[in-house]
Amino acid sequence: MPRPDRVFAVLDALRSGATPESISETTGIDRWFLDRFVEVVALEREIASHAGAEPDAALLREAKKHGFSDEDLGRLLGRSAS
Repeated sequence: MPRPDRVFAVLDALRSGATPESISETTGIDRWFLDRFVEVVALEREIASHAGAEPDAALLREAKKHGFSDEDLGRLLGRSAS
C-alpha cells in the first residue's frame, strides 16, 4: 500500500541487502526507480567510507548533485554540517 514514508522503507530495505528485484515484486515499484535508489545507497556508502578522512571535491560535488544536504554529508562523514 503506497504511503508517504514508503521511499524511506525502500531505502532501508536496500541498505539492509534487499535486491531491487525483490522490492519490485513486493511493491510493484518500477525497476528504473529502484535502480536510482540503488545509486543513492551506493553513493551513501562511498561517502561513509571517507569518514575520518577528507573526501575529495569530486565526490562532494557528486553527492550535492544527487541532493545530499550538508547535514546528510556531515552525518555520513561523522562530522558537523558547518
